[in-house]
Amino acid sequence: MAAINKATGDYTPLFVASHNGHAPIVRALLRAGAKVDQAKTDNGATSLMAASENGHESVVRALLAAGAAVDQATPCGRTPLMAASQNGHESVVRALVSAKADVDASDIDGMRPLQLALEKGHWAAARFLATSGARVFDDSLRLAAGDPLTRKLLARAQQRQRKQPLRPARGAGATADPEVGVAAVDHEAMAMKLKLDEDKKAAAKKHTKTEKQRRKRM
Repeated sequence: MAAINKATGDYTPLFVASHNGHAPIVRALLRAGAKVDQAKTDNGATSLMAASENGHESVVRALLAAGAAVDQATPCGRTPLMAASQNGHESVVRALVSAKADVDASDIDGMRPLQLALEKGHWAAARFLATSGARVFDDSLRLAAGDPLTRKLLARAQQRQRKQPLRPARGAGATADPEVGVAAVDHEAMAMKLKLDEDKKAAAKKHTKTEKQRRKRM
């Protein structure tokens, strides 16, 4: 069992398999006793971090099922959810959030998963995070300016967060924040509703224009 966790350089067999998305090998290594949370020595990244960063959903789920620490961070505070969010891997973001990943964890620069997704224009991941309880600040709305649908959804999430009662703070030393408290909702359904609202407005505008043109011809 010791050999299965032996690193070549900084890489264990489990880390390499996770990084490359080889789910069957990952499962075999875990069954053989690979340490699920053993990290690289150079930057503290775990196998879960490697799989999350590269969008390997099946590997992420296998590691989580084996008890991987969902919020284990590198020394700079980077978590698997941050890595998946920054790279736009929505299915991995969903898997991590379902495993109770902290949607408001921040790194040493104060960056959170939502901000990282927005900066890279990963709108679907950003919408899911916002409707899963991630705090929406004014800078989030600014970053979402490139996608009106996402910006509108984030603005609504921010309004709800300000109205709803506080939820219990998570983690040691955590404090309550008045902007936290939004319940998780189906971001796909909300996005669809917003799209329908926009379509209705566009249809009404078109109808009004057509009606005006018709009257002019009379």
